[in-house]
Amino acid sequence: AALNRQARDRMIEIDPLGMVLYGDTQLLSTEDKESLLESLKREAEKIGYLNYSWSTRAFSALTTQDMKLPLLALLGSSSREKSDQSVLDCVLRGLYRSPAIPGLQAALIGVIRDSTHWEGVRVGALQAFTSQYPEEHESLLRLADDIRQGKVDDNEFRLLGSLLYQLFSQHIPASDILKYLQLGRDFRSISHYEVFWDNELPRRVSDADLPALLDAVSAMEIPHPRGRAVDRHAASMAARLLARGVQVYGEKVAVGRLYRWLSIGLDEFSFDHLDKECGQQIRDWISAHPERYLAILGEGIRSISDFENVSLQIYQVTKRLHGATRPENIGQWWLEQALFANEPKLREGFFCQAFGLLVHESAGIQNLSLEVFEE
Repeated sequence: AALNRQARDRMIEIDPLGMVLYGDTQLLSTEDKESLLESLKREAEKIGYLNYSWSTRAFSALTTQDMKLPLLALLGSSSREKSDQSVLDCVLRGLYRSPAIPGLQAALIGVIRDSTHWEGVRVGALQAFTSQYPEEHESLLRLADDIRQGKVDDNEFRLLGSLLYQLFSQHIPASDILKYLQLGRDFRSISHYEVFWDNELPRRVSDADLPALLDAVSAMEIPHPRGRAVDRHAASMAARLLARGVQVYGEKVAVGRLYRWLSIGLDEFSFDHLDKECGQQIRDWISAHPERYLAILGEGIRSISDFENVSLQIYQVTKRLHGATRPENIGQWWLEQALFANEPKLREGFFCQAFGLLVHESAGIQNLSLEVFEE
C-alpha cells in the first residue's frame, strides 16, 4: 500500500492503525506520515483507544528525524483528550524503539513532569527519554529529587522506580539511596519501585558499600508489615541486605556493629519479622560460627541495665541470634559469665541460663553436670 498512491491515501484514511502495523510505513514521505498521525487521532476519537501490541516496533517508523516538528507539536499539545493521549502513547512507544532525534529532551521531560497526562504516557515518556538520550542523567537526577520532595506527582512511584533502576549506583551512590525510600505506602500492584528495593538494591549494592548501608538501615525505624502490603518492600530490602552482610562481613566487622545489624527485622517486642529464606541464611551462618555466636551473645548481655528484668533482657538479646544452633559449650559459657558478673541479679540470671540448659536441653551442655553446679 505504501508504494501505490491511491491505495496509500485510502488506507491512511480508513485504517491508519493497520497502515502503521502492516503497511511499510517507513517508506512514506514526511507529508504522508503527518497525514497518518492526523488519521490516527481521528481513529482514536471514534474508538476511544488505539489497541495494539505493547511490544510492537511499528510506530518507530513515524518517529524519525524528519518528523521532529510534528512530534514536538504533539509532545507540547495542551489537549488531554483521550484520543490525543492515546496517539501520544503510540508516538512514545515509537521513540522508545527509534534512533535518537536531537532536540526532544525538554519536551519529553515536560511530559514526564506533567501529572495531567495519563500515568502510562508519563512512564512511556521516561522510557523514550532514557532510550533516546542514555547519557543525559542530570535531568533524571533532578526529576528523582523533585519526586522525592513531593514537587512532582508520582502517586504509585512508577516513575521513581524506573529512575532508581537507571541511576543506581553510578549516579545515585549507595550513601544517598535511602533518601528515596518511601515508607507508609500500600501499593496497589507490584511496580519497578517495589522490585528495586526488594530485589535490585540488595543484589546490586557493592560489597564495599554494604557495611555503611547496613549501618544506616539498622538506625532506621522500618515498620514491620505483619502480613500487610504496607512497607513490605522496605522490610524485604532490609532482610536481604542483612543476610548478605552477615555472610560477607560476619567475621570481619566489630561484634558491636554486627550486633546492631542483627537487630534489623526485630520489632519493639523482639519478635522476628525477617522472611524465612533470609532468616534461615542468617541462622545457618551463625550456627556455623560458634565463636561469633558467643561474641554476639556477650555483646548483648553487656548492655543489660534493667536488673529487675534480667531474664526478659536475655531473651531479647538471644533474638539477635535468629534461632541459631547453640554451641556445645554454651552452658559452660553461661556459668563463666555468672562467675565474673558484679551484679547479683545478673549472676542469678546467667546461672539460671546454664542450669536450665542442663535440665531441659540435650545440646550445649558440654562439661556440665549437677556436680559442677554443686561445686
